Amino acid sequence: MKRSAGCAELAFFAAFAGPFFQAIPSSAADTIVLGAAISMTGKTAKEGEYTRDGYQFAVDTVNQSGGIKVGGKSYQLALKYYDDESKSERTSQLFEKLVNEDKVNFLLGPYASAPTATAAPIAEKYKIPMVEANGSAESIFNKGYKYSFMVLSP
Repeated sequence: MKRSAGCAELAFFAAFAGPFFQAIPSSAADTIVLGAAISMTGKTAKEGEYTRDGYQFAVDTVNQSGGIKVGGKSYQLALKYYDDESKSERTSQLFEKLVNEDKVNFLLGPYASAPTATAAPIAEKYKIPMVEANGSAESIFNKGYKYSFMVLSP
């Protein structure tokens, strides 16, 4: 089972997230909610499964280690995800839902470059950091986005 992408992504998240914590409410049992649109069906379902498993493994590992500590306070992580059906247009709809309805604190990128290209402008629009480990097209990350972070080489 491929878990390295999710772990690398969450490790990077933990390292850079500190400056963004002022936006996290102190309710909901001090839980940080990470949101993702992942291919669970369609042509990239297998890779989406690996992505989901990696994200969940990383969340579980962080939580079992006491969570993420910022300024002497510990936060547990929760993962909220939807099936983007391996369709880029569905990815953008679901990212909007994660932000506007689910009120996630941070975003984790989808699988593949095409869905990532539709997700990155949404992260930018709402100024919510998105860590991406599965979409590596340079064209996405050459646009000057300030809220999308790639953790793999193009």
